[in-house]
Amino acid sequence: NHRDRQEIRKRLDGLQEELDGENCDLEDKSELVYEQALLWWDDGKLREALACMERAMEQNPQRLQYRMACGEICWEMRKYEKALREYEAAEAHFVNRADFYYRRGMHYGAAGDIKAAIRDLEKTLELQGEQWDVCERLADYYYRLYQKEYRKSDYARALQLISRHQPAGKGDAGTGPEAERDSQYFIRRGLMYMNALETEKAIRDFEKAEEFSPQNWAVRNYIGCCHKYNGEYERALEYFRQAIACAGRK
Repeated sequence: NHRDRQEIRKRLDGLQEELDGENCDLEDKSELVYEQALLWWDDGKLREALACMERAMEQNPQRLQYRMACGEICWEMRKYEKALREYEAAEAHFVNRADFYYRRGMHYGAAGDIKAAIRDLEKTLELQGEQWDVCERLADYYYRLYQKEYRKSDYARALQLISRHQPAGKGDAGTGPEAERDSQYFIRRGLMYMNALETEKAIRDFEKAEEFSPQNWAVRNYIGCCHKYNGEYERALEYFRQAIACAGRK
């Protein structure tokens, strides 16, 4: 807790004074400063944490894990450009760490550098194998890139990744969190198909989404949009009316 961290900081400050003395022959004092930085960080004192972390980096520039921690602190302080520079500098130390590439990829994505985010998340998959949360995020980035540059390869990769999800069978459809997650999966993939004007595939996914979430008005609205794009205006109006009625019951 806060009181415990204060007590530990006092002890560390005392050790720091001893280390700063003329008779101290310890070569690497940076670890003590690093621990001080972690205590400030854990206490939410980001400016103090950053100052200590930068001092530790000055004392031992070879400890690249300091730069990674510095990047995390900078990110929390919304110093995004400095954070990304520190992550890049730290990469050599974490070259085989999937968690490093995942965190950096997510930060690149948040900063709007979609291609860098894709690069790091692909590296994450390479190092740790396929995990749904990474595939889901990576699919989103590929699709955003497709919407910007319209490369079919990006669209194909987005569909490949999002299709890694394994929904429950129709008979297992329920009303709990898993059913909602499965519904959202089919909606997301259906929207990819719909926006690429693959409307028949989109309709199939939206209909699957209805099995898991029968009262979701948005699904009926999306099906109506698909029929509209197909020029089937009467059917589109029927689904739009259903969507309005369903929304009115919520």
